[in-house]
Amino acid sequence: MPSKNSVKKYVEDGIYHVYNRGVEKRDIFLDKEDYAFFLFLLKTYLQEPSDGLKGFNPFSIPYRNSAIKRGAFSGRVNLLTYALMPNHYHLLIKISDITALTEFMKTIMTIYVMYFNKKYDRVGSLFQGVYKAALIESDECLLHVCRYIHLNPLVSEKANNNIGRSVNLRKIIDSYTSYDFYLGFKKSEWLKTELILSYFSDSTKFKEFTEEAECEDLNFLGSNALD
Repeated sequence: MPSKNSVKKYVEDGIYHVYNRGVEKRDIFLDKEDYAFFLFLLKTYLQEPSDGLKGFNPFSIPYRNSAIKRGAFSGRVNLLTYALMPNHYHLLIKISDITALTEFMKTIMTIYVMYFNKKYDRVGSLFQGVYKAALIESDECLLHVCRYIHLNPLVSEKANNNIGRSVNLRKIIDSYTSYDFYLGFKKSEWLKTELILSYFSDSTKFKEFTEEAECEDLNFLGSNALD
C-alpha cells in the first residue's frame, strides 16, 4: 500500500502541504550551509530574474554543467510558507497547473541530493521515498497548516522535552521558517505571503493567531501530518 499522500491529486490553482523526511529519519541538513543552499534553490527557481540572466551556477558543485534556470517556476509555483528541520521539511505551495509541482520538486530535490552527496561523500537516496503532498481543501485547513508549519520547530522541541512552556517563540521558529516574512521583519519576491495574510486585518493578528496555539492542537493534522 502506498504511504500517505504519496499518491497525489493535482488540480489547477491547488494549494498543497508538501513534506518529506530523510531516509531512515536521518538528518538532511547538517550545517548552516545546507539550509542556506536549500533556500537558495527555492529563491533561485521561484524569483523572476530582473537582470535578464537565463541561467547561472552559484557554486562549484557537481551539477556545474547543468545551469540552474533562474526563475524557471516563477508564476507556476508560489511558495506560501516553509519550515526546514534537521531531518525533514514542510512547504505550503500553490500551483497554477497540474504538472508544476511534480516538475518543481523533482528539480529542487535532484540538485539538493547531488549537492549533499558530493559534500558528504555519500551515494544513494537521501529522502524517504517520493515527497508527500496533501491537497488543502478548506480555508480552515489552509490557516491551520500554515500555523503548524511555522510552529513545527516549537512542536519538535517540546516533543523532545527540550523546553518548557515559557519560551521566546520567535527565537525558536524564525531561523529556517518563513515566519519573519509574515511579521514584516524580512522581505522577498520569492515567498508569497499575501494570500495567508489576507485572512487577517494586519500582521499582529496573524502573530496572535499563530502564537496562541497549543502544541497539542497542532498535532491534530489528519491527512496533513508527517508520517
